[in-house]
Amino acid sequence: MSRVGKKTILVPENVFVEFEGIKKIIVKGEKGKLTHTIHNDISVTLNDEKISCSVSKNTKNVIAQLGTTRSIINNLVLGVSKGFKRELRIIGVGYKAIIQPNNHLSINLGSSHSMEYAIPEGVFVSIKNNTEILLQSCNKELIGKVASEIRSYKKPDPYKGKGIRYKDEKVLTKSAKKK
Repeated sequence: MSRVGKKTILVPENVFVEFEGIKKIIVKGEKGKLTHTIHNDISVTLNDEKISCSVSKNTKNVIAQLGTTRSIINNLVLGVSKGFKRELRIIGVGYKAIIQPNNHLSINLGSSHSMEYAIPEGVFVSIKNNTEILLQSCNKELIGKVASEIRSYKKPDPYKGKGIRYKDEKVLTKSAKKK
């Protein structure tokens, strides 16, 4: 059995969990509403504000899916109750970010034109000091995807460290070539 899959998930008071059919779970809370389709060989039950997962077959693939499903459901519960945030920093002279009125993020990264990123629904973006981007959402998968796509515009340079990086990311800089 999976060690992660065995653990139960405690449901907070302000979170409502319901099942649509047998294989779809809906989690609602103050931050939003999220759904997930459950694997065919995994059953999810709700008893006394605790969610538990179990398997019908004991194969390696199904046991791996058990831990994954439990983690995803836990992230759904955490997302609708507390929410997730991801912070990005823009480092470089003249590099900055601006939120446009049409729900686009405009990032100037030293090129002749600015990079435009359409902010998806469900993600809230705020900018501090033109160089720090704060992403907030109840969907952990979506916020990770958005942060990764924004970071891909200009990854940190290994020589000067310029570019877009996660706030907690450490960039190892290389020394310049010596004569």
